[in-house]
Amino acid sequence: TVYLEDDQERMIDMVGMGEAGAYEGAAASNPGVGLSIARASATDTDNNRNDFIMSDPSPQNASYAGGFIAPVAFVPAPSPTQTPLQPTPSFAPAPSISFSPQPTPTSDPTPTPTASPLPTPTPSPSPSPEPTLRVHPIIVHVQFGIEGNANADFIQIQNMSSVALDLTDYKLIKKTASSGAEYTIKSWRNDQQSVPGSSYFYWVNAGYADEIADLQSQGALFFTTSATVSETNGVALTYQDAVVSSVQW
Repeated sequence: TVYLEDDQERMIDMVGMGEAGAYEGAAASNPGVGLSIARASATDTDNNRNDFIMSDPSPQNASYAGGFIAPVAFVPAPSPTQTPLQPTPSFAPAPSISFSPQPTPTSDPTPTPTASPLPTPTPSPSPSPEPTLRVHPIIVHVQFGIEGNANADFIQIQNMSSVALDLTDYKLIKKTASSGAEYTIKSWRNDQQSVPGSSYFYWVNAGYADEIADLQSQGALFFTTSATVSETNGVALTYQDAVVSSVQW
């Protein structure tokens, strides 16, 4: 997945291909050997599979001998043919009708009208609210222990939604490559913590003092536990125990 961000680290656009964990709509297909993916047109439908096609790499060096794959041609739909209006039929005027006057009665008692009760209106049921689509956060960066410091571990995660994200049902887990055993790095089930929209949050090993101090100086949201991650671990973010983003999983 490739992201384009502005100078405030807000995501402007993204494209994911193949088995990428993050993409717009659907991931674009992996390009063949020696090829790349490129936009099919200037229109962005927020669906990577529709918007990107396989193409020659650009730029190219003198040794490249591939053949260009032309973008898909877009043919405008034909304009609908207008049906001519039919002539308006003419009608003969209706014949005049004469009425004879009726004799006026000598006595015309007017009865008192009886009011009929109005029917009781039946309330209409309220429509059910439309379900809200949840936009899950994604793992952006994982750092394993560096420079001989086994505690130099942190994970950067981005809230992809423009609204605040409730972390209650999310967990960070790791999986060992040798046995496939899974372990919880951080669970927010009892934290009642939320993340502002379109922002980053972090998990940091509790012993990584330099990173903790740096995040505090930035005013960043972060969480610490004593868990560790290594280069042989896969890392995943789950929602209600289903994986929504992962690295080396």
